Amino acid sequence: MSRNSMTNLFAEFTANGSVSEANSGTLIEIAVSSIYRSALQYRKYYDVKEIEAIGRSLQEKQLQPILVRPRNGAYEIVFGQKRWLGCVAVGKPSILAVVEELTDEEVMAIALTENMQRSNPNPVEEAQGLLNLIKLKTGLDQAAIVKLLKQQSRVGESGHNVVPTPEWETIVAILKSYNLTPATFRVHRLPLLSLPEDVLRSLEQGKIEYTKALAIARIKDDADRAQLLAEAEAGLTLQEIKERIKPVEVEPDAIASRVKTLAPKLKKFQAKDNPSKAKAIDELLAQIEELLG
Repeated sequence: MSRNSMTNLFAEFTANGSVSEANSGTLIEIAVSSIYRSALQYRKYYDVKEIEAIGRSLQEKQLQPILVRPRNGAYEIVFGQKRWLGCVAVGKPSILAVVEELTDEEVMAIALTENMQRSNPNPVEEAQGLLNLIKLKTGLDQAAIVKLLKQQSRVGESGHNVVPTPEWETIVAILKSYNLTPATFRVHRLPLLSLPEDVLRSLEQGKIEYTKALAIARIKDDADRAQLLAEAEAGLTLQEIKERIKPVEVEPDAIASRVKTLAPKLKKFQAKDNPSKAKAIDELLAQIEELLG
């Protein structure tokens, strides 16, 4: 199924008044207890009050069905998870659902489309969803995907042609279908997945924007970061956050001094005598090159 087909499927079952037109799957009333959360669903945070409000509204009338796929005698939810959780919250015994046979790839793509069609899409969820889809399509783990993105970035910036391996072409195609480039994904999305826990939680809950989250994450001291995070949630602008960060950032002269101290040690280091340490040093140097690049 192409991404356009997945988008059409998503639109078909979520448009108001479209229940009677949902003819590409089976529309039935399903026991809430027979539905379970998908392991492919990367969305974690939901507002409890919103979920309860949705549940109360569903007790009156359900205008839109959820989408599920049959699995092991039960049903795995594909989208409409808030409606399902709402039913659980208020004790509603059943929910209207469309049952559709879907692959893992289709489930992930529909979840991504759902997130991106929200009025305020969550960039963390988008990044995790894209990464999961890339993992599924390429067979690579997260570390290998990140390494490939960085390697191809260094090759491209050096002026050499990027080697079109099948894995790389797959990554490019997936990101392009969601209007992203590998460079954009690497610089603006991947870093969100390694944010400090407090900053990540605030971002997932929609309390701060991702640009503010990336800036605040630069503060390593937990107490200083928590204080600035609280102020950001109260309304600090990105520029004000950057101004607050400046006094606690590392001075350029301090970096230059450390480089001067380390350079002779690196020259003396014998990689052949300690291959594991050499590999670790090489990876750290690659990270430094990435930051400076």
